[in-house]
Amino acid sequence: MMLTTTALHQISLGLFGLMTPVFGAAAIRRGGRVGKLANVAMIAGVVLLVVTIYARGLEVDHAPFQTLYEVYLVLAVSLAFSYLLIWVSGGLDILRRAGPALVHAFGAFTSVAIVVVLALGLRVGDFQSDLPPALQSPWFVPHVIVYLFGYGSLGLAMVASILYLVGQRTSRLSDEALQTLDVFTHRIIAMGFPFLTAGLIFGS
Repeated sequence: MMLTTTALHQISLGLFGLMTPVFGAAAIRRGGRVGKLANVAMIAGVVLLVVTIYARGLEVDHAPFQTLYEVYLVLAVSLAFSYLLIWVSGGLDILRRAGPALVHAFGAFTSVAIVVVLALGLRVGDFQSDLPPALQSPWFVPHVIVYLFGYGSLGLAMVASILYLVGQRTSRLSDEALQTLDVFTHRIIAMGFPFLTAGLIFGS
């Protein structure tokens, strides 16, 4: 028997909730096996969220990008997928110059952001709604997906900015580390902006 969207959503929330202290432990230990475990868990989290969105599509019998609940689900997977995209493309190497602890601290903050988004999704409820005629267009799906990946990228830029402010206020990060984090944040914004531009074009 296939699990319901709500059940899969709750499992995803639990997984990312557990992921946060794993990334935190990796930051304290400066990587190692714990860091690899955290990244594997992030991949598993993305797969689980994709399955959740697929199950939601089967429940509502249309692309599950309409209600606020569905938007929260897609935003959560876009945050996690954007993290993996930055990791695979070598973007995290910028942070690694300032030490592996900063890389895993960024992963921990990202996990917290995903937990907050998933929790908000559960709070609004998984009510269903038919697609209105205005959204029954072949442009609807690419418009929403591209936009939300833009939001996911800029969401990670916000996460990096929060990490910057925390490091600055607590004096836990050196000036060099803060400068590295600033460059990293700018790179993420540069990655997310084209997604927003494409989403605007598709929507129009």
